[in-house]
Amino acid sequence: MKKYIGILLSVALLGSCTSDFEDFNTNPNKISKGSVGPMSMIEYITVGASNTLANYMREWSNDIAQVTCSSGSTVRLEHCYKLENQYNSVWNLCFLRANNAKHMYELAVEQGNSNCQAIALTLKVYYLSIATDLFGDIAYREALRGDEGITRPVIDSQKDVYEQMMAELETANSLYQLNVVLDDSAKDKIFAGDIAKWQKFTNTLHMRLLNRVSLRNDSFSPTVAERMVNIVNNPGKYPLMSSNADNAMVNYDGTATYYRNNLNQFDYTTDNGFSGDHKLSEVVIDLMVYNDNNQADCDPRLPIWGCPRYQTNKVWQWQGSKPGCDTEYPAEPSRYNEPGSGTIYNNSQVESYMHYEVLCRDTNPNMLMCYDELLFIEAEAAMNGWISGSAEQYYNDALRASCQKWAPWGANGHYPVLNGSTVSFANVTITEAQIQNLIARPEVKWNGTMQRLAEQKWLSLYWIVGFQQYSEMRRTGYPECTINNGIVKQGFSINKEGKAVFIARCSYPQVAIANNRANYAVALERMGAADNDIVTPVWWSGQAVARDAGQPWPHSFRTLTYQE
Repeated sequence: MKKYIGILLSVALLGSCTSDFEDFNTNPNKISKGSVGPMSMIEYITVGASNTLANYMREWSNDIAQVTCSSGSTVRLEHCYKLENQYNSVWNLCFLRANNAKHMYELAVEQGNSNCQAIALTLKVYYLSIATDLFGDIAYREALRGDEGITRPVIDSQKDVYEQMMAELETANSLYQLNVVLDDSAKDKIFAGDIAKWQKFTNTLHMRLLNRVSLRNDSFSPTVAERMVNIVNNPGKYPLMSSNADNAMVNYDGTATYYRNNLNQFDYTTDNGFSGDHKLSEVVIDLMVYNDNNQADCDPRLPIWGCPRYQTNKVWQWQGSKPGCDTEYPAEPSRYNEPGSGTIYNNSQVESYMHYEVLCRDTNPNMLMCYDELLFIEAEAAMNGWISGSAEQYYNDALRASCQKWAPWGANGHYPVLNGSTVSFANVTITEAQIQNLIARPEVKWNGTMQRLAEQKWLSLYWIVGFQQYSEMRRTGYPECTINNGIVKQGFSINKEGKAVFIARCSYPQVAIANNRANYAVALERMGAADNDIVTPVWWSGQAVARDAGQPWPHSFRTLTYQE
């Protein structure tokens, strides 16, 4: 037992030396000596860490995924890839929490708790999947083994990392005992001790991993397709999420500061404080607003996710910010200025905000993975002919699940509505008729193309923590984006041809390289990187697959439309 208390103390000290938010205030259920069991660690691994991921989502992962943009700021340049400190923070978070999960697993083995073993393996894979998706090749087989004297671990190829993660999820799935009650289930803020839901999360996460490497289908044996078929066709052995009731979300009740979502109205007291530097992008607006002359004709989720700007007697049109813009763009006149009105408004004044009253609440959950994502994965697998069933039906069900997931959030809405010459505010609803209309719209209706599926999946991953929208963009190439002048001027993502390009990965922290230089040199060479850059694509990405096949990557944000 002393061994694990020492480990916990050393991990706590390590965490205090990072710039992360994972020690958000103080955990009232702090582990005490003599009481260390595997469930004592689950809050450390989930509650604080998901809040840190939520902060990353708002501050920079949404910006690099072109979901939001700090277009009104000359300091916040995440949308132009000024990110070095952020790379260090997310690296530390992923490996620290994976290390916590490893210790949870060891405690569970020591105490014969197979359910906690399965949960710990699932959480370890969850965090290290984020790490490899962001950085590429990482240590896995020899990672987290400093207590064994392995201080310079071999860096595994991304393919090998995925093989090991999927093997650990297989092990986790085999360990669950549904008839055994989880001890101290109150500490489980995701599923409140519901083992059946944990098992569904494990297998649904496995499906996410298979989908992520699906462009490398034949590199695996069994293939990705064969593995998906094995899971989908054996629901008794591999139960998957079957409704929004199975969504993997870290829940907060607001009863103490530690149990408050980090994105809350105590810390962000105004909509400008929450969204002034993180406005919805034109990429989101263009995909969700169908009629520029009647902007109420939009995706029913948009008024829950965002708000048009308003004054006492005016509500502006939806206007998205421009990711990668230069510092002059915010002061340029908005395209929605009314001729002859006598007042000129600039872009920064009218760009649409995220919906403060909906998204900034102390009791909001942090979403790790949801049912709609699984349905999109199954739609793609069916479209590829890998699994049985109708791709269109999976797709339609995914849109329905996404809308139904978000509908309750609209009750907290404060949406501006112009009534005559004054603005009033209303909550937001999503009705069954609106869902049916969305599914039938020509801009959304299933058409059997990867672009349609990928764009709608990307939208449905909104507010999922863990960089999922960014990862999907790199895998599929959708939505199509351009590299704007601010990215060129900042010069953080210049490729070997001298052009500014979309950020393809995060660079390894310098301290990691300094402590393990030879192994990282091998990894960078294997990835095809001339140095520790942010323009070399990770192995599973569409760009890397095309490169290895000697083919161009045919997407605008790679071919730099504006520069050509």
